[in-house]
Amino acid sequence: MATDPSSSSRRLLRPLLPRLRFDQAVAPPDSDEPHPRRVNAACEPCRARKVKCNARRPSCSKCVVHQYECVYDTAPAERRSDALKRKLGDMESQRDAYKKLFDALKTKSEAEAADIFRRVRRVADIDAILRYYTFPYLRQMPAFLLRNRPYAESLIYRSTSQALLAEPVTGLPAPGSVRMALLDDDPYLAPYHAAEIVDPCFGFAKAADWASVVDDDRFFVTLLKAYFQVTHPFWPVFHKDCFLDHLVSSQHQFCSPLVNAVLAAACHEAPVIANRADFWDPQSLECRLLNESRRLFELEMSLPAKLSTVQAGVVISIANDANGCDDVGNTFLVQAVTCATELDLSSAPDPTLGRRAAVSRTFTAWGLFSMQSVYRFHVFMSPLIVSPPQAPLPDPETDEGCMHYYRVVDVNPQHILTSAKNCMELLLRLYFLHHGFELFEMFLIHLILHTGFINLKEHLATAKTANSNSGSPRGTSNMIPSDLEQDRWSLIVLAAKGLHDQALNCYLVEAIFVIFKDNMRAENLWHMHGLLCTSEREDYDARRSLVAVQLRSAWPGGDFDLDGDVERSG
Repeated sequence: MATDPSSSSRRLLRPLLPRLRFDQAVAPPDSDEPHPRRVNAACEPCRARKVKCNARRPSCSKCVVHQYECVYDTAPAERRSDALKRKLGDMESQRDAYKKLFDALKTKSEAEAADIFRRVRRVADIDAILRYYTFPYLRQMPAFLLRNRPYAESLIYRSTSQALLAEPVTGLPAPGSVRMALLDDDPYLAPYHAAEIVDPCFGFAKAADWASVVDDDRFFVTLLKAYFQVTHPFWPVFHKDCFLDHLVSSQHQFCSPLVNAVLAAACHEAPVIANRADFWDPQSLECRLLNESRRLFELEMSLPAKLSTVQAGVVISIANDANGCDDVGNTFLVQAVTCATELDLSSAPDPTLGRRAAVSRTFTAWGLFSMQSVYRFHVFMSPLIVSPPQAPLPDPETDEGCMHYYRVVDVNPQHILTSAKNCMELLLRLYFLHHGFELFEMFLIHLILHTGFINLKEHLATAKTANSNSGSPRGTSNMIPSDLEQDRWSLIVLAAKGLHDQALNCYLVEAIFVIFKDNMRAENLWHMHGLLCTSEREDYDARRSLVAVQLRSAWPGGDFDLDGDVERSG
């Protein structure tokens, strides 16, 4: 029987199911089904075995199942490319440290080079060796500063004295001992600039969310750390934890005027920024950040008052003060006080506020009150806020950390003044031996100016008396200086070094350094440059002429008579 060829071809086709009715259509997949989480970097065991890792910490699931030691080469929320950049930066820092050590061995004297070599044999940390400072003029600490001084019994003085005198000091273990090795690693004895602010929030901070001038996240965090390490302890106008929490949560309550102002103020404390003292240069980072913060601050002043607006105004004022433009900074401080008055910031917090909001409000109220009081005192002006905030500070009767002040004293006021002056000088010398003068520090500037100008005034008075008695012309002296004058001159040279180093960070100090040198005799100025191994900048005359143009300050600095009338000086 013949077969139909068309029917045979149909039998060869694959049978299909009938089309579903409309009411039987397959439902779309559930949109709430969790998607696989994308990880930034796998752990080292999973990378070596080339298996998929879920990047859980402290141990991923694969390492838990196979009982491997789970080790990560990256920080949390850090990509592998970012980790490689971080390691490259660490290697460059280590290379620079060894280069500095080699340069020190090459340029120092035979005795100092031998001392550095001994420290290399004893101390494994290269940074600890580089953090070794000696006085530029007299190596020894003046003896009169150590009589009945509480700082002479401190651990910092005894540890620095052992390095300074190259001999064991009573109360400290011998060099090379286990206890001395532990003492070298004590964080309390490390220089302040060697420390680093650590906070988990820094790992999640994004520059693009807050600032348009700075776009690099790593540099953004570097500036934030510099601000919280140097400026914030001296002028705490906002709560650090509240600021960082809002910074990483992208809640723009702490809006970008405050963040840009913080970054601008931090430029003084970042040695990686070249010409950081040239705030007038439109291409400088601080100038661009200050302009941006001012623009955003002026926009916010047209809106209802906010706590972050008060904080931004104060930080902008602080940044201008460091530039020697406190007349400009004072306008922002006045606006911040006006905004605080609208918020009734001095009153007690509303009970309906949350604890965190109440703490942030109280912190800013006391920070603003303290800052404007100190600033207006130094420029001989009445305070903008007379009464302290109603929210109380911790009770000194119950808080063991508070200091007790004793009003009853039986010491002569002149003795108190002399003792305070000597203690300040001892503090300045200890600060230099322990930390150096390179890092920008507001309190240090005041300490250098006060002690430096006082000793310079006494030195000039002594030289004038000696010249009049010997008949020598002004500016020259043939008399051999006494031990007291040698110690006084060593402090003047140390103050000059501090002003020279701080002038790299802040133009206000550069202007004060010009005044300091102008008050010196010619032979003293020549001697100082030889001791500090410094020379005038090529653009010194041009920068000196900028003092009259760029400096807009009511602060007298060191150019005033301590015995004169305050009203006349102001």
